[in-house]
Amino acid sequence: MNFSAILDKNYIPRLNTLLYSLKTYELTFNFYVIALDDETYNYFKDVENCISISIKEIHAFYPELDRIEQERDRVSYIFTLSPYYPSYLLEKYVDLEHICSLDSDQYFFSSPKSIFDLLNEYSVLITPHRFSQKLVNLDFERFGKYNVSFQIFKRNAIGIACLKLWREQCSNWCFDKGEGNWYADQKYLDTWQNEFGNQIHVIDHKGLGLAPWNIEDVTIVKRFNQVYVDKTPLILYHYQGLKIIGDGYVYSFLDNYTLKNIFVINQLIYKPIIKSLIKFTVGVDAFSRNNRKFDYDFMVDKADFVFKIKFGRIFQFNNYLKFQRLKNGLFDKFTNIFRR
Repeated sequence: MNFSAILDKNYIPRLNTLLYSLKTYELTFNFYVIALDDETYNYFKDVENCISISIKEIHAFYPELDRIEQERDRVSYIFTLSPYYPSYLLEKYVDLEHICSLDSDQYFFSSPKSIFDLLNEYSVLITPHRFSQKLVNLDFERFGKYNVSFQIFKRNAIGIACLKLWREQCSNWCFDKGEGNWYADQKYLDTWQNEFGNQIHVIDHKGLGLAPWNIEDVTIVKRFNQVYVDKTPLILYHYQGLKIIGDGYVYSFLDNYTLKNIFVINQLIYKPIIKSLIKFTVGVDAFSRNNRKFDYDFMVDKADFVFKIKFGRIFQFNNYLKFQRLKNGLFDKFTNIFRR
């Protein structure tokens, strides 16, 4: 299996967590790390299973990227790179039979082998958003049918042609906003089946592409140490928006999707992810892009969606608050007794 992700130094702990989750299943894989800065390049060049590639190499191969980087804001520029780095990898490494490009803020809960096996029949695999009905009603489909968080391109005529088309589209227009029929890098995927027919396969496995925008309409349970989505094993979860911020707080961002069953989601999905993230950093501030610190009132207001890291343990913040109130209440009672 051949994977690739693009990231800067702020996402090193997330990619470490992704790699850790992948290595759990004793798979044979290569991971091509597209480094946006020297720190990321140097960090991963000696990591097992990883091949570090500087973004400068890709710019040298596709000179138009120099202009695009100057003309577009940082986020839009990174979105524009989505088709460029898998294209580059298939061009440079001629022995690659396929490349899977994916976001680094994801976590494997089981082996993705069954997904890769689909390449026996198809040339390109893409991941649907599967928006919850609530979000469909809120017109979230304007962001596109598919999410550019996990896609696989086979080295054949269709796979190469699809990447070439996507590269041309993103080169012409790719911004962190919606405009006309387009949105960033991902609404282009809506047209691929019309362009290339049934060689473009929409991954219909509920356990891959689980994310905050579709988790509400499914049942999450754990059986025999395996998390299930309805009756399907969970393969990959996308913890989009999660922030580990100052003072040992972790904000899941889930309130932005007004989700129910938060307790189950926190226990079965977010706790294992946060535990792994903590394992790969010296201090929680290292995860924050800007070490942004929210005030205590913010945390209390969003207590169902916040975790507290204390003494190396992870607490759901609402339970932590209850414990603190109980402790303070007992302390006040003992103080009053001694005063009397």
